[in-house]
Amino acid sequence: QSQKLLMRGLKRLKAREQSNLEVKLAAVNGNGQEFLAGLQIRQIIPGTSNSCYLVILSDLSYQEDTNHLLTLMLLALENVGEGIIVTEPYAKGRILFVNRTLESMSGYRRDELHGQDFAILTAHTWKNSDTASLIQEAQEGGWSGEIMFGRQDGRGYPVLINAQPIPDQEGSPIAMVFVV
Repeated sequence: QSQKLLMRGLKRLKAREQSNLEVKLAAVNGNGQEFLAGLQIRQIIPGTSNSCYLVILSDLSYQEDTNHLLTLMLLALENVGEGIIVTEPYAKGRILFVNRTLESMSGYRRDELHGQDFAILTAHTWKNSDTASLIQEAQEGGWSGEIMFGRQDGRGYPVLINAQPIPDQEGSPIAMVFVV
């Protein structure tokens, strides 16, 4: 299938019907092992009689492995028995992700929480300054303790929470994770 697409694309390039071609195909490395490759062919000066092309062959197997691992990690986060909240690392902690367990605990749907400040989960029970202090302390090495969360219907409920920064390669927090 990919070989037919490649041959058809090469004919169109030669006939100048298109100036770029991108195809995924099976390739063989120097050890005789097959791998998924991406082939890109781009005419350097499109629309001219100059037949100079840039050809890029890239190994996509690592990308496929990474996509598979990311899918597994997301499924794990979705199916763990604790509530998971991922926020921006700033004082208000804008919510980026919540899992199903947190939805069930809080009564909020994830689309209602996405983009909201973390304080929405404590709004009925804490002041915003208390929430900002918790996030600040968690950024500086983590925080664990019991706090009161507020359900969407206004009822409060106690939760044990573990808050940790998610650092980048230089150690600066790029997000926060809360396990409830």
